[in-house]
Parts: sequence; C-alpha cells; structure tokens
Amino acid sequence: MNKPNQINYFLVGSRRSGTTLLRLMLDNHKDVYHFGEAEFLSSQFDSDGNIDNFKQYLKYLKSDRIFSYYKFSDLSKNHNYNQFIRNFAIQLRKKSKKKIVGLTIHPNFSLLAQHFESKFIFIIRDPRDVSESFLKFNWAHYPEFSVNEWLSSYRELKNLKKTSANIHFVQYESLIRNPKEELTKINEFLGLPYCEDQLNYPDNSTYSKPDASMLNQWKNRSSKKNLIIESLCHKEMLEMNYEISSTNAAQINFLKKYKTKKRIMLKNERIFLFLKRIRSGGVLAILEFITRKFRLNKLHHKTMLAINNTAETKLK
Repeated sequence: MNKPNQINYFLVGSRRSGTTLLRLMLDNHKDVYHFGEAEFLSSQFDSDGNIDNFKQYLKYLKSDRIFSYYKFSDLSKNHNYNQFIRNFAIQLRKKSKKKIVGLTIHPNFSLLAQHFESKFIFIIRDPRDVSESFLKFNWAHYPEFSVNEWLSSYRELKNLKKTSANIHFVQYESLIRNPKEELTKINEFLGLPYCEDQLNYPDNSTYSKPDASMLNQWKNRSSKKNLIIESLCHKEMLEMNYEISSTNAAQINFLKKYKTKKRIMLKNERIFLFLKRIRSGGVLAILEFITRKFRLNKLHHKTMLAINNTAETKLK
C-alpha cells in the first residue's frame, strides 16, 4: 500500500504537555499550515491500528465536531479507511496552500505510522505539572489518575519508535527556556529555515510568550502529590531526565497502600467524571450516555449533532 504523503508531520503527545503552544508556533511559520487537532483519524482504531467497521466510522465522522467544522467534500464515497485518508490528505493539502502541512494527534498516535508516510514531532512535559493541569481543569479527580494519559503517551512513543525513524523529540521545558533554539531544530527536521514570526503567535492567539518563571510549578505544591506522581512514573521520569524529589522507600510505601484502594478509587473517579459531564452538558449529556450505552445509533447521532451545535454556540 502506498501511504499518503500530503501530511508532512504529526504533532503528538499527551494533552496539557504543550501541543497547543507548539502548534501555534509552527502555524505562524510562513510555509506551514497546521490544521489543529484531528483526533478523528486515530480515536476509532482497534488495537492493531485498523478500522473494522468502515460504515460505522463514516457515521462517527458525521457527528465529530472538528471534522464537521472544516466541511470537507463528501468522503462517504470512500470504501475503506486507506482510501478515506488519501482523499482527506489531498483535500487538506488543497485547503492549506502551504509547503508544509501538519496535524495534532493525542490518542493512538503510534498506529498512524502504518497509514501515513509522515514525520512525528513528540512533545513531553514534566508529569507533575501535567497532573496539576489535569486536576485544575477537572479532567481528573484523584492525582493517582491524573497522569494516565501521560503514561499512555509515553508508551505510544515507545511503540512509535518500532515503526518509524522520523521522530523529533521536544521537551516542553526546553521549548520554554530556549524557544528560538528549539524551533530551529524542529524547522530543520521539517526542512524549513527559522522564521521570526513563529514567536509572534501572541498577536493572533490568547497565549502569552514563553515564560521560564512558570516552569516547574510542581516545586511549589504539596510533597504528597509529587510523591504520588513520582511513584507512578518513576522509571519513565528517569528515562526522560526529570529529577525525582522523593525517596525510593516513600514510593514503595505509597504503592503498597495504593494497591489496596485502587479499585474503589477508580470507581469514584468514573463517577466524578460522569457527574462532571452531566453538570456541563445537562440533558444532552444524559441522553448521549443512554443512547451510546444501549446502541441507539440514530438517536445517538442526532444527540451528538445537538451537542456539537451547543459547543459551537459557546465558542462563538
């Protein structure tokens, strides 16, 4: 199978790790068009990176807010995923009118290498700061579950290395301390010269310029929270050159206690996230859960469209 090469790179990593900031920097380059988040390309993969039921996938696309927003030409005539991504990539290239086209992907990004002849830019951030950000936005209730996505992203990177050699590694902290130096390396990886406009992204976004004083916020937080994250991510943090502040003995003691209460904590975590969806989405969130749970596909599709319309109204 010939893989589509119209998409030059994927920006990948855990949420709250700097993907949006780096996307703004890249998109401000005169020769780069960064589409934004395109989770719909990978979120429905099975464990082998395939789409088993393509007709069902097309229905999913029709209710995906991001995919619908960009109003691509009718892609329902495609008969399989590989045909779909080829036509999607061609349309995206036509929309961009730029030399380099990129996308952001968070879930299942290691499986994309099976389908695309693209480069990968992987960004990672200290998991203690990622954890705090997840808790701040109520994306997690317990610190113990606030780094699940970070750990998953780390495992995705390991798997990606098995299938692709075109990977550029970016540490969020280095990007903030030395943005010009890091962007120059990224641009070279993409075959581009450095562009001064890349650091002018605050002119057309709500993001501020890099501020090194905002790094390592975890040092100002409770040692108990840091112990939790360091215990769960110890090996991965060392491999990524992040310092460990707690002792091995303290980590072992925590893990023993955590093992005994993990099941009930996980149950409470799921209840917390469900109630959060209800509070923010109201009746539509309840209806989405029921129609998905009982596989009422037509009604679920209509519900998702209503949720998307509500989200678009709030964004405006």
